[in-house]
Amino acid sequence: MKSRYPLVTFLLAAVLLSGCSENSVTEPREPSSNEYYVASVQGNKFLAVLTEPYSGFEPNTDKEYYSATYYEYPNASDLKAGQRVKIESSHPVMESLPGQGIADSVEVLPEYKPKEADMSESEIVMKAIEMTKEQSDEINPIIVGIKNIQYDDQSDMWKVSTNLDGEIFELKIEDK
Repeated sequence: MKSRYPLVTFLLAAVLLSGCSENSVTEPREPSSNEYYVASVQGNKFLAVLTEPYSGFEPNTDKEYYSATYYEYPNASDLKAGQRVKIESSHPVMESLPGQGIADSVEVLPEYKPKEADMSESEIVMKAIEMTKEQSDEINPIIVGIKNIQYDDQSDMWKVSTNLDGEIFELKIEDK
């Protein structure tokens, strides 16, 4: 009968070593997708905009739009506009525009901030939303999607693509 100790020892070592990987970094190198940005916070509610666009809202067009939902959440005052979050909800979401729902839990995700940058992702997101609203022709723009965000250390600038009702805005924001 063969001994099982080598197999058990190997599996135990593999499990222990996987926890020691250099990839267990708390700060992502790139902003993650399939999450939400907090666009605004008002009392016990916050507006969350999905980071991934959807298309097909208008037939015969390639325009992309971003889904947004106002969530009621008892700890909404702990959130800050610009943060990336994961939202869990077991309640139905009303299909108004923007949607309305109740969040059971909200997990604030780590900030994206390159070593060379002075500003963080959340600060840049808020500036980009503000700049997009200023450049827009809309009377009361609500849903600004963040299509792309990246930092260029050579120019010390953030490049942000935003989307407001299918219109793309290419922004350059100084890192100061």
